[in-house]
Amino acid sequence: MAMATDYSSIRVKCKNCGKEAPANSFVLDHVYRMVVCPQCIKDRQKREIIHKEAKEQPVVQEDKKKPAGWDHEDELIEKAHAAKMAKRMTQEMPVQMADGKYRYRCPKCKYEFVYNRATKTPSRCPYCNWEIFN
Repeated sequence: MAMATDYSSIRVKCKNCGKEAPANSFVLDHVYRMVVCPQCIKDRQKREIIHKEAKEQPVVQEDKKKPAGWDHEDELIEKAHAAKMAKRMTQEMPVQMADGKYRYRCPKCKYEFVYNRATKTPSRCPYCNWEIFN
């Protein structure tokens, strides 16, 4: 006849946190991918709840201080200016090579290529297709 063994008095050290707990309370966890103590399970569940609540809360952005008289038209003008500045190409001084060719760096992707001023080719960046000159 087989005898039932009582494992509740045996204490085992958790490989995740290093704390000791009764051997029969350890559980195989799919996140840690090992057998861990019940305290590690509780801590992980608390962290998941906190992260879930943090994701659900909307992010509040502080508006910049607007001067007196700021209205909807000013907002539209500011957005249009920001879009124009994003499209605007920063004029870096290209490095001149022989026969009217220049080593040029795309302001958008920073790809370096050779630009021919005589034939104005290429008209767009060969890497990201950004328009070089208007």
